[in-house]
Amino acid sequence: MRKKGVDVQPVTIDGRKIAKSFWGEAWCEHLESFSDFENRLPRGRTYVRNGSVCHLAIIEGEIKAKVSGSEIYDVKVTIKTLPGKK
Repeated sequence: MRKKGVDVQPVTIDGRKIAKSFWGEAWCEHLESFSDFENRLPRGRTYVRNGSVCHLAIIEGEIKAKVSGSEIYDVKVTIKTLPGKK
């Protein structure tokens, strides 16, 4: 990826705690409240703790990652931005 000009940003975690900030912890707690993600979240935590998230980019309304599972694959999450002040 570096050869293609991508500024690689791997995810590294010190210790067991994934989120450090108030907002990060709130985000994780909110995701855990959805039962349909019951088996996905533990798998995602394992990937990040094992260093399998090779690249992570967060921009307004979008999160992109390259993840190394049985092969390297792309993940994209789109989030609607909140409207401006009314």
